[in-house]
Amino acid sequence: MQQNILCKTKRVIISALLFIVFFTSQAQTSKTEILWDTYGVPHIYGKSTAEMYYAFGWSQMQSHANLVLQLYGEARGRATEYWGNKYILSDRQILLFNLPEQAKKNYNLQKPEYKTYLDAFVKGLNDYAKANPDNVGKEFQQILPVTAYDVLAHSTRVLCLEFLGRGDIVTSFRSIMPGSNSIAIAPSKSQSKNSMCLPIRIYHGQIFIHFMKPI
Repeated sequence: MQQNILCKTKRVIISALLFIVFFTSQAQTSKTEILWDTYGVPHIYGKSTAEMYYAFGWSQMQSHANLVLQLYGEARGRATEYWGNKYILSDRQILLFNLPEQAKKNYNLQKPEYKTYLDAFVKGLNDYAKANPDNVGKEFQQILPVTAYDVLAHSTRVLCLEFLGRGDIVTSFRSIMPGSNSIAIAPSKSQSKNSMCLPIRIYHGQIFIHFMKPI
């Protein structure tokens, strides 16, 4: 008897929970909203794809406004202008691969539907900054407004330069770095008949390793 009552009670509780979950899901899809869990992860519910991307942009700024704006500033190849000479090498690489201009071409190549999503994401970024100016550092406000070109330039930088091409770029950079001494070759001694200066690289047993793992 007691066991039957307990089973019926469990069923009632489970049914109630399922009803709550279903009701909540229905409510969440009726409007666009961002729900944050205890770990700071945004859970975005959008009534349309465009609004979902808008909320995505808003949530990114709410979580990491200054970092997001810094990365987009770097993707313009103008970080030295914004924050000083320590970004010269970064700007040189961005401009060498012509990422800002390539980003404009890539945007024009997108289908109208995807442009809508990209524009909605950017609007979410900028609207958050307008609504919450105190949450954006003064040194990063000069990046505003963010454009779709910034987003695409940053994406290309991460995928092509930082991920796919990182090894080749580092190898090329090392080959032209000055060493402890140099050898000068006169034009008459070189096959190209040009003067050459070759660095001598001396290593002292130091090994640098870059590890990456999923977060």
